[in-house]
Amino acid sequence: NYPEGERLLSFKGHRKAVVAIAFNPKAPMLATASQDMSILLWDLSEPLSLRQPKRLEGHNYIVSGLDFTIDGKALLSVSRDKTARLWESASGKMLRIIHGENRALLSASMNFDNTLIAVSNLGPEIKILSYPDDLPKLISVELLDNSTGMESEETETISAGVTEASNENETSVDEGDLTEAEKKPLTREQLQVYMTEPKKAKSKRHEGLQQKLNLMLKEQDSCDVKDHMKKLAMMVLDLKPNDLAAYHALIKAGALMGDFNLVNLAAQVSSMATLDTKLYDYQKENDITGLMASWREEVFNPVYHRGGANARLRIKDCEGNEKTLNIPDSALYVRLPQEFLEKLTTVPKIVEFRDFSDISNEEFRNRIYHETERVISGTTPYPTSRLPLQKTDQVPNHETGLLMLDLKAAKVWKDRGRSEFQLRQGKKTWQTFITDGDGMAVMQLPIGKYYIRVGAFLEKTFFLGKDKELKLNIR
Repeated sequence: NYPEGERLLSFKGHRKAVVAIAFNPKAPMLATASQDMSILLWDLSEPLSLRQPKRLEGHNYIVSGLDFTIDGKALLSVSRDKTARLWESASGKMLRIIHGENRALLSASMNFDNTLIAVSNLGPEIKILSYPDDLPKLISVELLDNSTGMESEETETISAGVTEASNENETSVDEGDLTEAEKKPLTREQLQVYMTEPKKAKSKRHEGLQQKLNLMLKEQDSCDVKDHMKKLAMMVLDLKPNDLAAYHALIKAGALMGDFNLVNLAAQVSSMATLDTKLYDYQKENDITGLMASWREEVFNPVYHRGGANARLRIKDCEGNEKTLNIPDSALYVRLPQEFLEKLTTVPKIVEFRDFSDISNEEFRNRIYHETERVISGTTPYPTSRLPLQKTDQVPNHETGLLMLDLKAAKVWKDRGRSEFQLRQGKKTWQTFITDGDGMAVMQLPIGKYYIRVGAFLEKTFFLGKDKELKLNIR
């Protein structure tokens, strides 16, 4: 008891080590799981006394995790036999094998409203499953009077897979080396009862949006539809983040609006996007990929701007006026790590592209830093209900310095003069970048201590101060 710390009662029923326990949130019941492959349900109703527990059997290896539903009517168990099972708390009947795995399962947990189940295994993954919505109506827990130390005949009849707990020695499985156990194929009985999540029909909504975008991109004059084009492109990217045509549309609309931070973002991300030629026929694929490459490698190429080429870049606005194209520093010196670009094109809604439209250069830079750290740290996508940031919204400001990295003489593999390197700020995650074609990388970065890795070796440690320029030459 608490706070005295006196032991009230000791339970004995398992034949091997107890590895997991869970209290029923709605009834005086304790569930315990063991290496002996069983689950015991203990009656904790007052007065506390030694009562015969219910034994739930069905797993054929160590039961490693337990969790009750919020109403206490069902118990979830996971085992190193690679199965997760759902049991009725009152009767002990096994209701469902709700998930099949090819690795031993270690733990499980349900969310607050019992709509989702998270399971972990011996690998690096955590899987999120839907809680079954077709179960029979479950009865509330009404523990029987076990003062006699025996369960009633009725309980044994309605509880499939439930037997009395016994202290007799039976064959059990030691934890041992799980490697061989993982290689064992499922038995015929297991295969028959396995039930994976029902496959949901794939939504075709994105195809309708893509078809509309294809027609819009066929228009000779984009000025009249630039607002609609940008909106439609972002709707497509919400569903298909690797759609090259959507990035092309963002570049066209953004350039006409003079929003070159958004144009630069779309151009960089498009390097990992693909064109669905079955849906898009507004232009030849080679022409589109060539155009996108020219934005990345010519318009936004820092090498050209370091040589004063920005004075030669001209663009026509919707009124037909030709003017010099002024590329903001935030579009030239804020580099996106490769891990960030990959996430943007593989995970829908991992970022909200609308957050980066029509904002100041400083706010664009701050939002990029914020989102890069958020995405690379392993965050989940934004919910569809999340509203985009407004133009007047501000994320925390990042004080920055300028790193001028020179890898021209570095003894590493190069692709057209470009070299790969990695940066890590403090104890944060490593991020991969690529230099320009001249072997240089001029980057505006948040201030702090950094580690740089070129090739497989840790080459330098440096500190970047506020508003300072740091020249770093690695040979």
